[in-house]
Amino acid sequence: MVANALSEYRTSSEEVCDDKHGSVLRSPYASSLILYLYEEKEIIASQMKRVCKNYNTMTALARTLEDCGLVDVVMRSSPRVTHIYFLSEKGRRVAEKLKEIESFINSSGNRP
Repeated sequence: MVANALSEYRTSSEEVCDDKHGSVLRSPYASSLILYLYEEKEIIASQMKRVCKNYNTMTALARTLEDCGLVDVVMRSSPRVTHIYFLSEKGRRVAEKLKEIESFINSSGNRP
């Protein structure tokens, strides 16, 4: 089962973005942001600072994740302009695989 999840993860990570971006999961903070969005369901741009303190780095990463189809962004303008980020269906599937891999790594039964 775990070998299957790992092979599915590798396949998924290779497909999450086109050749324009390469594998977005190799980008710093990408996995952390995906998992944070998975836990929180939706966040506003300023909340991304919980993953990385550099706002410009996080917004650039969010744009890349959006270009790859992992994140959706909605803009609300009441009372001021706010960008709301949440995972797309594809992003949720990637997050679930990441959680599965994280669980496998942290499981005590698999240590030598």
